[in-house]
Formats: sequence, C-alpha cells, structure tokens
Amino acid sequence: MKQRHLFGEKRPDSFWTAVFSLVGHMAGTAVIFVCLILFGWIISVIMHTLDATHNFPPEILSAFAKFELYLTYFDMVLCSLFLLFGAVRFAKDLGEII
Repeated sequence: MKQRHLFGEKRPDSFWTAVFSLVGHMAGTAVIFVCLILFGWIISVIMHTLDATHNFPPEILSAFAKFELYLTYFDMVLCSLFLLFGAVRFAKDLGEII
C-alpha cells in the first residue's frame, strides 16, 4: 500500500514524477499570475479610456492607481507563496523517493 503524504496525495513513484509535478505546479502558478495581471491591465485600459472620454476627479484616479498597485502586490505575494509551496513539496517528494 502506498503511503500518503501532504494533503492526502499519493507518494511519487520516481524522480521524474516529482519533476513533472513541480513543472505542473509552476505552470499553474504562471497561469494564475498571468490571469491576475491581465485582469488588472484590462481594468486599467477601461478606466483610462473612460477617463479620456470624461475626466474623473483626481481622488478617483488616485484610488484606482492604489487599487492597481495593491492588485499587483497581491498577485506577486500569492504567486510567490504558490512557488514556495511547490518547492517545499518537491523537496519533500525527493526526500520520500531517496
């Protein structure tokens, strides 16, 4: 019977299984990163297009700029945590294989 580890996942069979798991984890993290950045960029384009059509008050533009900045920071922190989790999981998988 195979031993279960972190979050009930089955233990990797080989080094390559652990490597492919890490690559998949990194690809998923990249997709999340790109989606959040793309979301922020689309909102930014819409807001700046609306501002060009009808000028917003400076307070609204300032609040929006802060939102964009915080969204970018949130995206960086979230993706860093996912990458760190993936690296820790890979190290644990290697430790279980060896």
